[in-house]
Amino acid sequence: MDDGRLKAAANICRWRGWTTRHYSILEHMIVGTEALNKIGAPENVQRWFLLHDMHETEFCGDIPTPDKALYCNIAFDLACEAFDDNLRDIYGALVRMNADDRLIVKQMDETMAVVEHAAISSRILPDMPRPIWDETQTAILRLIPKAVPPPVVLISQWHRQAKRLGMW
Repeated sequence: MDDGRLKAAANICRWRGWTTRHYSILEHMIVGTEALNKIGAPENVQRWFLLHDMHETEFCGDIPTPDKALYCNIAFDLACEAFDDNLRDIYGALVRMNADDRLIVKQMDETMAVVEHAAISSRILPDMPRPIWDETQTAILRLIPKAVPPPVVLISQWHRQAKRLGMW
């Protein structure tokens, strides 16, 4: 993976910066991948999650999910999906995902959004559901460090996850 792209992902804050601390796109992908590993998700799903928001480094930045429904259209979704598919092909998530695997990634992303909103967002959105603290959500919360990891630490963590998953 191009460390320039990873550095961009480490520097772009989730929730458009409305957070109690810098919480990056890269950190989100690392935490989600670790949570998927802890709950025994297939490795191809973990690979997919480790790359699923890389389009945010190239052409749109982070757009919180609730805002996507308001401001984005199907053409935007298709462009993001095509970009991410291309990266998955290049960086080792070559397995095509079936509908069940896609659902696991989507559910993890949605669960993380709920937990992140409750744990680190400073922009209260009334329509965001409150977390139900099951095993997955508790694991996610434990994996989010209190301090801000520097970009070099996050890049190293991403590489460690990618190596574990055989992405190179």
